Amino acid sequence: MTQSPAPTFSDSDLNILRVLMQRYSLSAVVAALSRICFWQAEQAVTQRQNRETIREWREDASILNKTVVQLNH
Repeated sequence: MTQSPAPTFSDSDLNILRVLMQRYSLSAVVAALSRICFWQAEQAVTQRQNRETIREWREDASILNKTVVQLNH
């Protein structure tokens, strides 16, 4: 089974991130990404996606939360 290539960031996407980094701290941006991951996990539960997908979203959120804690210390 072949996997489709992962999406890449366009210049426009990078500009959005650049603006966010100018406006907010790195820890705030990472915390927002963590919230998005948790939201994606909840959406996956609602849509009854497979457990692996849900676990991956939650794991990503957990990693991002740990990153925020380290950034704030």
